[in-house]
Amino acid sequence: MLNKEIRKRTATIYWGDEVAAEVRALAPTDVAQVLVAMSQDIGAVFNALDSIDGMDLRQAAANPEGLAEVIMTRLPIAMAAFQRHLPDVMAQLVATASDNPEEWEFVRDNFDVALQFNILAEVCRITFVSVDGFKAFMGNVLALAGVVENLTSAKKLPVSAPSLDGSDAS
Repeated sequence: MLNKEIRKRTATIYWGDEVAAEVRALAPTDVAQVLVAMSQDIGAVFNALDSIDGMDLRQAAANPEGLAEVIMTRLPIAMAAFQRHLPDVMAQLVATASDNPEEWEFVRDNFDVALQFNILAEVCRITFVSVDGFKAFMGNVLALAGVVENLTSAKKLPVSAPSLDGSDAS
């Protein structure tokens, strides 16, 4: 039996005295759709994080010239990736939580970054109830994203039609 009367958790986000957004808790399918739609942007953000993680700033800090070289050569590349890709991912999540996924570019271009973070924080609060809930949610999201990706990229296999006389046509 399904409880069809269950209500989605929702929240109203204010910006000053105005309502900025009405959002709801995200379902795994919402996040899976964002992952598929924004996969290049999300991949670039993770690559930027890996780049920063791989800088080994502690070792470079022992040598001021080495530290300066690392910061001057690698940090701008990572920051450029964040600047280019993170706003799209954030805006897509905000727009999806407000049931307007097609409006993500409007969110990206018109909502302050502080407002977007406020909205995302509230979406996270109403979506997850605990650390274990977050882990289960992300496991479901990654599984759904993999299924969707496999379905959308699957090669069509040739199908043999049966012959009219009932014998196998292959």
